[in-house]
Amino acid sequence: MSSSVGFDQWRRRLAPFDRDVLALAILVVLGALLSLTSISPLSAGLLIAAAVVAIWRPTGAAWAIGAALPTVAHPVSVGNSVFTLLELAILVAFLGFSWSSLVSLVRTRRLPWSSADGDFVVPLFMGASLLTAGVLSLVFQLDPGHRAEALRVFRWTIVEPLMLFFVMRRAILDRGARPLFWVVVGTGAVTAALALVMLAVDPGRFEGDGVPRALAPYLHPNNLALYLERVFVLLAGAVILGGVRLSRWTLVLGCVMGCALLLTFSRGMVPAVVAGVVLAAWMARNRRLVAGAVVAAAGGGVVLMLAVAQRSRGDSLDDFVGERRYVWSAAGEMIRDYPVSGIGMDQFLSQHAPRYIAPEAWSERYLSHPHNLFLDVWLSLGVSGVLLLVVAMSLLVRVAVQQRESERWIAGAATAALIAGLVHGLVDNGYFLPDLATMTWILIAMIATPDAMDAFE
Repeated sequence: MSSSVGFDQWRRRLAPFDRDVLALAILVVLGALLSLTSISPLSAGLLIAAAVVAIWRPTGAAWAIGAALPTVAHPVSVGNSVFTLLELAILVAFLGFSWSSLVSLVRTRRLPWSSADGDFVVPLFMGASLLTAGVLSLVFQLDPGHRAEALRVFRWTIVEPLMLFFVMRRAILDRGARPLFWVVVGTGAVTAALALVMLAVDPGRFEGDGVPRALAPYLHPNNLALYLERVFVLLAGAVILGGVRLSRWTLVLGCVMGCALLLTFSRGMVPAVVAGVVLAAWMARNRRLVAGAVVAAAGGGVVLMLAVAQRSRGDSLDDFVGERRYVWSAAGEMIRDYPVSGIGMDQFLSQHAPRYIAPEAWSERYLSHPHNLFLDVWLSLGVSGVLLLVVAMSLLVRVAVQQRESERWIAGAATAALIAGLVHGLVDNGYFLPDLATMTWILIAMIATPDAMDAFE
């Protein structure tokens, strides 16, 4: 009798989890169908069905956001409007979250996402500050003629990621961080496998100075690297910090993502992965692991650099620094002219070539960002954005130090992934892309919500 009762308890405990997985699977199928159809009534019907599923299981809808991360390069049409699957996933999940919150408020007079402490006030304050800086940027934008581009980036990288934070907090409090972790990691592994297959099938799809580079499902290899490096470091950090067991399957996932990362031939990815892995090892308080991580990362970097040498004419490092020097100099001149307000979000392209580009860098006249997170934030959000970034970095360092004293592996792994993105952002895009902004706030939600609520740990 006791064994029967125990089985019933176990089944009742897993039943909601199973329904969330079913909701995730349904939403993935609906998203795939939505991306394949151009018939407006069918698109509207699929979107309505997704909304119904999100209302039914808001936690499964939140997980679907993690599955939609690498789809940003392939927009879909709904009526006369064009969206990415990622933003549709966020909007649908937020609808489910809002409905469940309203029902909870009516029934219990409490909001479900306010039931645990966590470090909730700090990210809420940072989010409100980011929203304020974005609004001020729109008000004081240098060229109102390009306001449509600014509003689009404001929606993609500020409004929707902040909506996502509440959704993810609710999902983590409801089912813990581990399911979301595996959705993000699993999606990254599938994306990496797709990139490897596409590279094998069509090696000439994208070449950098004669070297085929992995990029699918993105349109540029560097975008694939910016996404995958965060997922790779998230998995590596979880293993190093003891939250995920090192097994045959985790090795397979890591190797697939590692191979895809190497074949992007992204030079900014190397120091990013090194920084993330070494930080995770440092948080684990294992000196041998730190040394091993440095050696392994350095070895991977040497292999990459030897391959990358084929990409450039002459010394690849000199070419790399030269390309960045011109764009950084132009960005510096923009900041000198507009030090307080900046030029506005997504305005670099419209200002760079007409007014600031050096003659030697004319081949780079179509650059849309300054390839440096600090410069990008300053130009996009002004001085208030820079102050916000400095505060965010200080908080990130504080979190990293705190993780050495705790056993919250998910927070440590998420911190390492954020650091990896920050390091790569020193020479490339660091935040102002839909998938990067979304991934940033998913990682923040993992850090800010206590692991104690993880029922499936």
